[in-house]
Amino acid sequence: MLIDVLNPKVAIFFMAFLPQFIRPELGNTSLQLIGLGFLVNLVAVVIEFAIVLTASQTTSFFRKNREFSTWLDRVLGTVLIALAVRLALTENPSS
Repeated sequence: MLIDVLNPKVAIFFMAFLPQFIRPELGNTSLQLIGLGFLVNLVAVVIEFAIVLTASQTTSFFRKNREFSTWLDRVLGTVLIALAVRLALTENPSS
């Protein structure tokens, strides 16, 4: 989340996105904005925790199953080679 703080595009996005959910008739707008910002961060922490947990489980699965890992490497390598061949054989429409 530190990257989000240092990224000006994120600040611009939230300055454009969050105000549409502020309701002046419901009270202090600054408090509403802080609450929405807290909610966004809370959701991000939960989602990022789930992603890290899934990545950890996937990593340990691949470390335990070398045969599956080797098979997956071969399949994905074949896919990349096929995409490269397709790209090489594609005609250039601008010429």
